[in-house]
Formats: sequence, C-alpha cells, structure tokens
Amino acid sequence: MFSYINEFLGKRNKLEIIFIGTVLIILLGILDYASGYELSFSIFYLAPVSIASWYIGKYTGIIISVFSAIVWLIVDYASGHQYSSKLYIFWNASVRMCFFIITSYLLFKIKTDLNNKESQSRLDSLTGIMNLRAFEESYNKIVKLSSRNNNPLSIGYVDIDDFKNVNDSLGHSEGDLLLKEFAKVLSATLRESDFICRLGGDEFAVMLPETDYEGSRKLFDKLNLRLLELTKNTHAKFGVSIGVGIFHNSLPSLREALKYTDDLMYNVKKSGKNDAIYKIYD
Repeated sequence: MFSYINEFLGKRNKLEIIFIGTVLIILLGILDYASGYELSFSIFYLAPVSIASWYIGKYTGIIISVFSAIVWLIVDYASGHQYSSKLYIFWNASVRMCFFIITSYLLFKIKTDLNNKESQSRLDSLTGIMNLRAFEESYNKIVKLSSRNNNPLSIGYVDIDDFKNVNDSLGHSEGDLLLKEFAKVLSATLRESDFICRLGGDEFAVMLPETDYEGSRKLFDKLNLRLLELTKNTHAKFGVSIGVGIFHNSLPSLREALKYTDDLMYNVKKSGKNDAIYKIYD
C-alpha cells in the first residue's frame, strides 16, 4: 500500500501534489463537518501536510499546514460547538497550526538528511567524485540508451604511474592532495555528459557516452595536457597510464568493460608507462 502511494506520488510534479493535498484537506473538512464535533479527524489532516513536506519541501509544507489549520478552524466554528470564550477556538486553531508546522519541518529535515546520506554513499570520501556504486548505476542506464540508439560508448581506465613513490617520498598527505587535484583535473576536462569515478587507490574510470575512437583520443589528449600542467604546479612528479575501450555493437557489463580497459592500461605500464592505448570492440 505505502509503496504504491510512494510510487504514485513520486511520479507527480509539484502542482499535481499541491492539488492532491488541497483536495484532501477540503474532503477532510467536509467529512469532519458532516460527522459532527464529537468525532475527531485531526490526525488525518497530517496526511496532506506530510505529503507536501516530503515530496515538495519545507515552505510548501508550511503553506499546507496553515491551510489545514484554517479549514479545521472553519469546520470547528461551523459545527456549532459551544466554547465558554470565542478566543478558545482561535487558540486551538493556533495550537493545531503550530503542531502541523513542526511536523512539516521535522519531516522535511528527515527527508533532507536521508538525501544527504544517500548522496554521500555514492561519492568517494576523499575526492568527492563518484564511487564505483554510483558509476555502475550510471553505466547501466547509459548502456540501455546506447544499445537503443546504436551509439558508441568509450570507457577509460586511468592509473597514476608510480603513485607509491609519491606517498613514500612526500608522505600520504601529499599523496591525498595529489588524488584530489587529479580528480579535479579529470572533472574539469570532461564534458557534462561524461562520468568519472575513483575505483580505489590511484585508479580511476571514465565513461564517455556517444563517443567514438576520434572523440576519445581528443578528450584524453586534452586530459594529458592538463595533467602536464598539474605536474608543474605540484611537488609530485608523475605520469598517467590509460587504457581506453571503444564499444559499438556489443556492450559488456561494467565488470567486463573495466577488465578489458584494465588490461589495456597494464600493457601501457609494461611498455614504458605514461601513455594511452585505444582499442575498438565491435
């Protein structure tokens, strides 16, 4: 039941959710009035408040909270329930409104914290770029699009040469700084449609959707130039070994694609390092 509701509301835009919440409040008001003041429907007013806060945001949740309190006030007043002072009805309405707003804020805060944790779980803690989990999710989506549209897909396996020597000679803090700066250069070189992740240690993966052999060469040539500038501005002297696979008709799983490009990268290592090998897979 709840999963169905979540799926249904997750597909609605903001205006549709606001409309659903408003209709719910009005229906609750009508039902509340028709049932008389002896039956309370107070807890049900939290439904539209919760929906607005969870699926849209804090401010919409506050607006729906105020509207819920106003409808409840109108129903309470119209029901003819007698109070020793008319001020009590407005006091009760104010208390209800504050309760709705507090609930709205708490739900918004929980949703924000959950989103932040989800986002952090998809990022590499050191460099701030994608981790393998997020990269694989993106890869699976891109593969479906590439297969449907018959577009090429290029995968690059990037490894920093002699990174252990950097840690040994300059210290791990300098090594971590190099990894951060390296990730920044990679991110700055890529297009908005490209993806990058840190596989671990000094190894990175790059995904270039709709990119053939020539496009891959141009991008990685540009990357090498920027990395050369990076070596001039840091204490660490390093090179980069890169293996690039260009996949056309047969798109492998990410594990297979990384295995192919990892092998290419190691061929670069064996032949002298600080170079790139490209291979087209039909």
